Amino acid sequence: MLEYNSLSVYIQPLLTVVDENDNVVTPVPSTEFHLIRSLLRPYSVSDPQQACVVFPGVDFLNLHRFPSMEMAHAVAAMISDRFYNVVIFTLIGQWRHTFRQILASSVTSRHTYRHRLDISLPPFPGFLLSQKEKAIVRHNLLVLSMNASASFKEECLKEFGNSQDSMFDVPQCRYMKNTG
Repeated sequence: MLEYNSLSVYIQPLLTVVDENDNVVTPVPSTEFHLIRSLLRPYSVSDPQQACVVFPGVDFLNLHRFPSMEMAHAVAAMISDRFYNVVIFTLIGQWRHTFRQILASSVTSRHTYRHRLDISLPPFPGFLLSQKEKAIVRHNLLVLSMNASASFKEECLKEFGNSQDSMFDVPQCRYMKNTG
């Protein structure tokens, strides 16, 4: 029985798709892909009809691992023909158009992003994972004081101006002229 108050995910078995020449076109699942699958496992159901979302058996995290973007689109279309509410996570690469799936991506064009359907993810910090140095944390405060009263501006400068954080005051926006 479908429960509406909890997450239920059908985790599709791992898929290997081959072309007409018996060449494998789907990438080998990455460690991150297996990690996402293991995180979703407590919410998994065995029947896709009982799931509110479907997690595909193909690793779409890095679209550049497919032989071509067209091949990634073909595999995604094949999955969308079989299931509804498929959630595709993509951290590297950009989809050229949308499908019936829910796209969770860190690189989404504003023209293909579907409000209240797609999920915008933060950029993939791959370069940070290889570094063993301590990260330097710095907080900046951006104050947009457009149309603000003089007393509000003074209060902001008084309150935040002497703090350890850097404060940037943007009094007004000026439109840039195209000089090219």
